[in-house]
Amino acid sequence: MSSEERLALRAAQGDRRAFEEIYDRYHQDLYRFCLAMLGNPQDAQDALQNTMVKVLRSLPGEKREIKLK
Repeated sequence: MSSEERLALRAAQGDRRAFEEIYDRYHQDLYRFCLAMLGNPQDAQDALQNTMVKVLRSLPGEKREIKLK
């Protein structure tokens, strides 16, 4: 099992630190993606925030295999 898979599993089990690590690993790439799509820094920040809130709410209890990237 890769470190990414272990991290996703821990997050699915409700480990808040695992979610923090997911955020730390991926928020910059996700922000850049949102900025490229939206073209506006504030809109990109809002999209990033909305996405991470949805991840935080949906990961705990998830049973399917999770691909973070």
